[in-house]
Amino acid sequence: MKIRGVRYSSSKTYIKSYTEENLPINNGMEARGRCLVIDFESDLFIGTACLRLKNAPTSTSEYVCDDDYFRDRKRTFQAVIRGRFKKRIPVSECMTGQLFNRPAGVLPPRVMIKAAVLLISRLAPQLQSRLEGDCPRFLSPLCSAAQTVFMSKNRRTADTDEDLEIDLQEPLPSDPSSFIKMLPQASIGKRALSHDADVKTRIKERKRAFDKLYSSGDKEPSFCTESEYCFEFFQHLIIFDKYALDFPKPIGQHSLKRILNGQPLKILALHQEFNANTTGEVVDECMTRLWSFDIFHESLYDDAIACQNEENE
Repeated sequence: MKIRGVRYSSSKTYIKSYTEENLPINNGMEARGRCLVIDFESDLFIGTACLRLKNAPTSTSEYVCDDDYFRDRKRTFQAVIRGRFKKRIPVSECMTGQLFNRPAGVLPPRVMIKAAVLLISRLAPQLQSRLEGDCPRFLSPLCSAAQTVFMSKNRRTADTDEDLEIDLQEPLPSDPSSFIKMLPQASIGKRALSHDADVKTRIKERKRAFDKLYSSGDKEPSFCTESEYCFEFFQHLIIFDKYALDFPKPIGQHSLKRILNGQPLKILALHQEFNANTTGEVVDECMTRLWSFDIFHESLYDDAIACQNEENE
């Protein structure tokens, strides 16, 4: 993935002090128009990312305000990705989550892992979960994992991206920007099409509809190259300043340092294709990243350096 540049959401001028190895994280206290956004491009997607972490060090101290995005909210993280696909891709083949290149480190007790996976599976019913092996993963369908999604049939002509900073809302099913419109009406529940449903219900029904699409394996609908798509993600299970998982009792908080084996958490989406033989048996898979940002923490540093030295030997 190529980083095209970093800028303020209210500007189109890139800030030269940022590089691909040193990208900004907002902490939610930036003044309007002063969130730092990242323009990026991969083989399959071109877009802009706005990232926020609760309690992150401020990147723009001269533009801090008292209006804290995370105030009175349980969430500890937010990512908004907006852009367009560079080729037509089936919606059911797009995933998001965590994918690692090395085995996990020291895992928690099996009973704790089972309880944690069960909790995550309730939030993401189509979860692909594998902690053991060379490439651990937690992947879910992109269109059912995102907290908010909407699309535009026409590419934006606006000069700024300040609207990435505001509170986003799941559109009504009658709105042209609704993802529900991508699906055949026969496959959508009545509640998903209701104009009286509140935001939480609309999100829940959209997630259910796209989980159903993923489980069916249908190749349509697809993301097209003419439209622009926006995905919002947020969650509360990871405390990033402590780099710990925060599960309800009796699990409680658990450090990620020993589990990750020097590897960062990711803001990731990918295209996952399965190749089958003549009998329909899956023989391999191909995964191409739509976007991928690494979130490191100082607690990972020594382990990351040690792993890098081992790979270089």
